Amino acid sequence: MDIFAQTAPLLNCLQAKGHRAFIVGGAVRDALLKRAISDIDIVTSAEPEEIHALFPNTFMMNNQHQTVIVRFEGLLFEVTTERGNTIEEDLLKRDFTINSMAINEEGSLLDPTNGQEDLKMRRLRSFQPAQRMSEDPLRLLRALRFISELGFDIDGELLEVIHSYHPSLRNVAIERVIKEFEKLFRGTYRNAAIQHLLNTHMYSSLPMMKLTEQKVKRLLTLPSFQGESDVICWTTIAYCFEWTEKELLKSLTLSNRLIQDIKERLRYIAIRQKQEWTPWLLYKAGINTAQDVERLRAHFGHTAETLQQMWDGLPIKGKNELALTGTDLLKQVQAKAGPWVKDELEWAEKAVVTGALDNDKLILLEQLARRRDKH
Repeated sequence: MDIFAQTAPLLNCLQAKGHRAFIVGGAVRDALLKRAISDIDIVTSAEPEEIHALFPNTFMMNNQHQTVIVRFEGLLFEVTTERGNTIEEDLLKRDFTINSMAINEEGSLLDPTNGQEDLKMRRLRSFQPAQRMSEDPLRLLRALRFISELGFDIDGELLEVIHSYHPSLRNVAIERVIKEFEKLFRGTYRNAAIQHLLNTHMYSSLPMMKLTEQKVKRLLTLPSFQGESDVICWTTIAYCFEWTEKELLKSLTLSNRLIQDIKERLRYIAIRQKQEWTPWLLYKAGINTAQDVERLRAHFGHTAETLQQMWDGLPIKGKNELALTGTDLLKQVQAKAGPWVKDELEWAEKAVVTGALDNDKLILLEQLARRRDKH
């Protein structure tokens, strides 16, 4: 397999020091499926300290699984120590047969669980599924993620294990669950995976997510989210699952920035259910948020509104373009700063954005003085 030619020097380097070394897992699977390969994982008989000694540019990524990141000839590789005494023992311990294949430096395939046949049959299967799933319950959700990505059928024995063992997912760290769920949500065959999520009742065991059958079924009505941004994906999920509380979003270990963006878009989605965009509303939201809201509304079956022309026509696009500043107000009023400054600046912003007043400092100061006199 020519695509692994860049890895052969690393394998040869390990073998020259007496260590077994193989390309394993997803890279082998995707090569056989003729899919794009994002990462190349290496399994070796070398211990982590031996890997560090052999390659100068390394750092430990995962102590539990003894994985070392190696920078070699300008490329990054994840190099993991074999589980067991042979490569075959290691492969037998992997989650699914389609991930239990290895390639040596000569391009020969090792396939002790007949994963290549499962690829041809488009079947997701595990070797000793009860044991494999109990070793790491996240694999239960990973199974549905692979269904979403690949569109394979689930082997009957594995499906029974998923149905019986899914309550163990409640003890899995939420950040691990979130990563798998996002990949499931973005998959080409998402609805097939969602149907299994419903049929097995696995949705009820996903920690912190507080899912019901009705909420999960909403995902079945959505279009594909391949290529969509994180904020579009997670706002959609939050909307469908009714995640409107800040603490709930925080418990899902999303970044603070992403949480803020989700909340902002949910707020404007709620506003748009009651009114159309106005210049002032668009100004307050900003073009990026507003366009995301319309994109989301289209996903939910509403007619999206084109906003670029309205945005381009706004006299100002942000506070920094307003001809008036808080300092100008303080000089005019000769008073201490306080909430009144923010109130008057926002009044001026709205007057300019809606076209009631020109963006001129003297005009704005004059009109604000009249406004104060009336109060």
